[in-house]
Formats: sequence, C-alpha cells, structure tokens
Amino acid sequence: MLLIKTDEIGDYVMFHQYFKYIRKSDKYHGYKITLVGSQAWKDLFLKFDMNSVDEVIWLNKKKFKSDLQYRFSFLRTIRSLPISDVINLIYSRSILFDDAIAWVATGVNKTAMLSDYANQTHDLLKWDKRIYNSLIDAGDNTIFDTIRSRNFIVALTGMNLIPLSTRFELDESFYNSIDKEFNLKSGSGNVEFVDISNGLFEKYYILFLGAGHLTKKWELAYFVTVAEYISAKYQLAPILCGGPEDVETAKLFLEKFNEKAIDLVGKTTLVQMVSLSLGARFLIAVDTSALHIAAAVNRPVIGLYSGKSYGRFAPYPREIAEEFYAIFPDKVDELIRNNDPILKNNIAMKYELIRTIPPEKLYPYIDKIMAVA
Repeated sequence: MLLIKTDEIGDYVMFHQYFKYIRKSDKYHGYKITLVGSQAWKDLFLKFDMNSVDEVIWLNKKKFKSDLQYRFSFLRTIRSLPISDVINLIYSRSILFDDAIAWVATGVNKTAMLSDYANQTHDLLKWDKRIYNSLIDAGDNTIFDTIRSRNFIVALTGMNLIPLSTRFELDESFYNSIDKEFNLKSGSGNVEFVDISNGLFEKYYILFLGAGHLTKKWELAYFVTVAEYISAKYQLAPILCGGPEDVETAKLFLEKFNEKAIDLVGKTTLVQMVSLSLGARFLIAVDTSALHIAAAVNRPVIGLYSGKSYGRFAPYPREIAEEFYAIFPDKVDELIRNNDPILKNNIAMKYELIRTIPPEKLYPYIDKIMAVA
C-alpha cells in the first residue's frame, strides 16, 4: 500500500491520529505500508506516528516544484514500487504534487476523497476521476478537517468506533525536557520558571509571530499591545516562537516590548514546539501550525482567523480542544451570525481581514483562561 500525505504541518497534525487505524483495520492488516510524506513535518511523524507504517519516502515540495531532475527521480522511485493499493489522504489535492504521485504509482486500486478542487486550475478539474478508482464523499469544505478525515478513514476501513482526536501521545520525557532543551530554569531572558514535572505550568505563554503566508500576518504592534496587557495584569512572560523567516520580526518586537521575554524564534524544532506548548499557560497565534500543535497537547489556544475557509479549520470542535478560542474580525462575526453564504466563498473571503482584529478583542479570552486556577 502507498499512502500519500504531502500537505502542510497543520494538515498533518489535524490528521495524524488516523494513520494507525489503517494498519489496525481488518481490511488492510498485513499490508506493507509505505507513506509518501512531506519533509516539513518529518520530525513530528518520526516521534509520534512512525509505528503506523513500514517505511517513509520523504518529499521536498520546494525541490519537487523547482528541480526537474529531482521531480523525475522522485516519480521514478514511486513508479518502481510494487504497489497494489494507493490511498491519497489529502482533501485539497493538486495534480502537480499528490495527484501526480498517485498517477504514476503502479497500484490498480486507487482511492481518494472527493476534493474541493481548490488547488487545481480550471483545465485540470476532474482529472482525479482518471486517476482514482474510488472517490469517497467524506464531507465538503465547510466540515472541520479532522471530522472529514475521520469520515474518510471510517469509510475506507469499515471501522466505526474511531475517536475524534488530534492528540499527541506523550511520554514522561516531555514533562522534563523544557529546561534541558532551552535551559529556561536558569532564568535566561530574566524569566523565572517553575517545575512542571508535577503538573504545574511554566510561568510563560507563547506568542507565535509567524504565519504561513504574508497576507495572514497580524500587525506586530498588536502583538506588542497584547503582550503589554498580559505583563501588566498577570506578570506573565512571553516566549516568542516562529520560523527563521520571523527572526527580524522578533527583533522588532523586543525593541518595542520593554518587559521580560525570551526569543526562541527560528530556534525550535517541531518536537521542541510540542514541549514548549505543553508547558505554556496558553498560546496566541494566527492560523498556522502552532495552533494545532498546542491544541494537540490540550493547552488553551487563542487563534486569530480571517474567516477564510470558515468551518474547515476553525472553530475547533470542543470534543477535540476544550479551550480553543477562535477570534474573527467583527465583519466576519456578523457574517457568521447571519449565516451569510459568502463565508463559503474562498475567493471573496480574504486573508488580509485578519489585520482588522483589534488587540482588545483578545483580552476577554485571556482573562477567561487566567481565571482558571
């Protein structure tokens, strides 16, 4: 069997609990399972889900897109595999990436979800019907992604009692790793911490400054304003996180923010982000992988959303994350109240709307989280 899951980090986190049910099912028990996965979430998969498959072929999506020799070599490797069944685990598929991999694979039984065609140009629409023998309707783009994924795995395997979850299954090492990884207990950054080995939470929260796309960024000044509110009212210090591309943003933040803070932007792996999220009082971020990681370790999350893809990525079902607060612009709140059909129009809804969320809109949610002992 060849499983294909080459989308982004957040997509992996929202799906990852379901890899194991393919192997557990009567239908596929005994299959040799090869996964084609994105290198973007490799360290998370190796830590939490490697037991679900026999081997992984890692895809560098940037090279696949830009390097013809790499693309040819990768597809030739896929073509050479002795495959009977191909299962594409992606909803918004692309003929240039995951569908192309499924197309060249030699399996005679090829299965995927009915897609929204969001990543396909007009002239390539419906190509999936030439690639796949079976297309399963697991729900449209207004259904929360993890629910749709469960629907797909239930239909695929015939297993009905599959829980709805994105949780990472953590061992004791995570509860003792934060100080060892980052030497936080020594007071680096002038922040004092407490031990969490007995279930106590560190005296910090996470500000994740990054965004998957420039148009999804929140104003830096707004992050500073929120951090000043938290510092003044709760004496709680932020740990700044983000990717290497956010290093300069972090420097600007620290220039404007005069209270205690630790800058770990560009300095953490994804597995380390799991550890940091586990110890944090809460996390604040725009719609990006950090939100899903924090939710997967059951920490409170304040997520900022533009309203684009409403329902698919937010709001989180309480069954998955009890304290996940999705905040939308006032204009989008009005659309939600009126059940306006424009919410389903991903062309009309713009990521830039996220910049219209004022800092003050986060304060009631921060207060609610901090009110819980």
